[in-house]
Amino acid sequence: MIWWLLVAFCSLSHSELLSTTIGTRNAELRQRFIPPAESAVNSGTKFMFSFLNSHLASSLLPNDTEILTVSVTNPSASSANIVITSPWPGFHQMSFSVASGASQMVTINPPSIQTNYMDPEFESVVIENKTLTLISSQPVFVVTSNTHADLDHMDKYSVIPVCQLGQEYNIVGDESSMASRLKSSNIFTVIATIDNTVVSILDYRTSGPINYTINTGQQVTLATFWYTTNIVISASNPVAVISGAVCGYGYYNQYECSQETVMLYPTNNYGLHVPYYKFLPEDFGEVMVLMQENNTNVFVDGVQVVTGLSVFQYIILQFRTGGYITANNPIYGLAIGSTNANNQSGPFFAHIPAQKNFINSPVTFPVAQADNEKSLSNYARVVTLIGNIGFIQLDSYVPNGLVYTRMGRSEFYFIDIPVQPGVHTVSSLNGGFFSVTVYGFGTITSYAFTPELDLQTSGSC
Repeated sequence: MIWWLLVAFCSLSHSELLSTTIGTRNAELRQRFIPPAESAVNSGTKFMFSFLNSHLASSLLPNDTEILTVSVTNPSASSANIVITSPWPGFHQMSFSVASGASQMVTINPPSIQTNYMDPEFESVVIENKTLTLISSQPVFVVTSNTHADLDHMDKYSVIPVCQLGQEYNIVGDESSMASRLKSSNIFTVIATIDNTVVSILDYRTSGPINYTINTGQQVTLATFWYTTNIVISASNPVAVISGAVCGYGYYNQYECSQETVMLYPTNNYGLHVPYYKFLPEDFGEVMVLMQENNTNVFVDGVQVVTGLSVFQYIILQFRTGGYITANNPIYGLAIGSTNANNQSGPFFAHIPAQKNFINSPVTFPVAQADNEKSLSNYARVVTLIGNIGFIQLDSYVPNGLVYTRMGRSEFYFIDIPVQPGVHTVSSLNGGFFSVTVYGFGTITSYAFTPELDLQTSGSC
């Protein structure tokens, strides 16, 4: 079902591209769900989300568990009243307030609220009632974190509000092993926001979709040893989709990698221009690129590297530094990380914002609220066009243009700004567009999340 082709593009003498890997899965073309929509940034007043399992092996000691947290940041002018609910037994409703310009982190219990926790039905699709619903009186930004109790093996993701969810997604998973078994276990979950939602999973070792009907707050979860990238999720109503891989206490390489999680963008948020540069701890960077349409040609720094890709194909690009990734049809880029000799790794499954996802309004986000984060090196990566250099501000700091780095052969530049624990705001002094990726790293752990991006919305957030 999977074929691979590894090609080294030695002809790209001016590019930092080291190699391109092409992957595909056999599947039929699927019906597309792209409703008309307008755009908005991803803060909102209603969120539905879950924690992906990071503790698959039930044979481990009982004290090998996780710390689950939710951080709520309030950029609004008024205090935000927050209520978090879940139908899972043992969870108690949480109510609290977050002051204007502040951020508050709360711990979620019990750990069994994680999807497919402790491997009850591995390799089988299960329907669970574990969704958390967060309601706020003001628009807020929400980030989750799942950390092992030893304060290691952690990842985060930014939660997309219900108003920006969609009906079609491409799953991403660990593709790190091309000739032998996977180095981790892939897992994803699909959350219904409306009763009687039909969820179709297309191309999981079948020639056609498998359908599941779930109600509001229910979720369909699959954990598997096998490849999941480019499994297509389509639904009759908007759904949330969380995708990732489990390593730290999983079946393979349990001491070499950690949980990797991302809440996916719906396919109608893909873009044509994706500027990329490796993250600080990496010796080289890797990007996974997914397709929205058939007959897609992908370019790096203006040089075509692959041609005629279908919606069921994807590529993995490896860079010495970075490059400007473009295509003739919309694409979706995610960093998939690499580890240096000191066991420090770049973010895995981190959104690489396309140009269409950039915004020009202030971005407020939290940094290092948990104990494990305070031991990490934390950064805010700001990406903008060359004309905005010198006009981007983090809190009261305006970086000099000389400290920005060009991203391949493009007009996009970035800067990694060290950030200390607390709440920070990036803003544009000239109204220029930009994106922010918050990331941190230490030994055998890293995280990344992307606050406040321009995503399609079906209504008021």
